[in-house]
Order: sequence, then C-alpha cells, then structure tokens
Amino acid sequence: MNLRATGDKLIVKLEEVKSNSTIVLVSNDSETKTGNVLSVGPDIEEINAGERVLFGKFSGTEIQENIFVLKACDILAIEEVA
Repeated sequence: MNLRATGDKLIVKLEEVKSNSTIVLVSNDSETKTGNVLSVGPDIEEINAGERVLFGKFSGTEIQENIFVLKACDILAIEEVA
C-alpha cells in the first residue's frame, strides 16, 4: 500500500529493535518511540521524509503493523546526523 501524508500529518514506520536471536522485537516498554518518516504532508516544513524522529508512546494512529499517522505536533525530536 502506497501512502501519502496530507496537511500537517506524517507517516512514520516504527523502528524495530534487533535482538541477538532471530526474533525481531518492537520496543513498547519506554515512554517514547523512535521511527523513520516515510511521508510528510505539504503543511510541514521542519521535518523531511527519511529522518528519524522521536514521538510519544500513545501518539498517533496505527494504520498498519508498525506504521503510524502522526500530527506534526506529536513529534518530540528529530535525530541530528553527526
């Protein structure tokens, strides 16, 4: 499914936490989540597709497994690339 964000919305894929076993875990125990931005609505200027962002544990709506639609105001931080 191809998704395109509208307005002040973002589509974010939740980052998976790899373990030493063959099982892939999704981190649900902390107060925040980290994800990669897949699509950015036209009303957002400060966040770009491909960036890694931090958002609240209960923010947004999960529309597919590990895919969330968030409002721009739900983003707590953008990871800076050093």
